[in-house]
Amino acid sequence: MRRSGFVGGALALLLSLGAAQAVGPDWTYLDEDPDYRQARRWIEEKNYEPAIEKLMALLKSQPDSPVLLNWIAFSQRKLKNYPASKQFYDAALLRDPTYLPALE
Repeated sequence: MRRSGFVGGALALLLSLGAAQAVGPDWTYLDEDPDYRQARRWIEEKNYEPAIEKLMALLKSQPDSPVLLNWIAFSQRKLKNYPASKQFYDAALLRDPTYLPALE
């Protein structure tokens, strides 16, 4: 019974803290960029090569974006360019170790 009291107390503490906070910076501003949206559409359409080109162009002005690096890595992986994919996933995690999509 002592253990259930501890678990209940821990749960109460967590609930009193409110909703969980996201970790890391907010990258949602990219959703407003028409070039980023176009690249994402191409990825959804499995048209990876032009998506990579568009994302690489965006990366020049935002070299620290793990979001861009992650989507390039994803697209490279879908094209079976595994070494390039790993390089971009690693770069995304180097920029932001809390960026969970890069851990797929």
